[in-house]
Amino acid sequence: MCVDKCGNGIREDREECDDNNDLSRDGCASDCTVEDGFICEQGVATPVVLPDVCRCDPKMSLAEWTDFWGTIRIVFDSIISYNTLNGVKSNIPMSFC
Repeated sequence: MCVDKCGNGIREDREECDDNNDLSRDGCASDCTVEDGFICEQGVATPVVLPDVCRCDPKMSLAEWTDFWGTIRIVFDSIISYNTLNGVKSNIPMSFC
């Protein structure tokens, strides 16, 4: 009997994502589901299969984090864009999450 192994870096039948770890809050949750506010791209099959890559979704409308200090909630009213260090506007997330 085969059992899917969430966190092994290979997206299997019931997984929405697999980023090669069992941590949450990085886009791909510990149960291999895509977390709110993220998108995950399936890993590329080269000579080896690369794990999924998750990043902030530039179309997200809400971001919320909770830790022992409290909850931070940010609501966006348009698509997120970023200014790079050289002043170029982009919708590719850098380290926002």
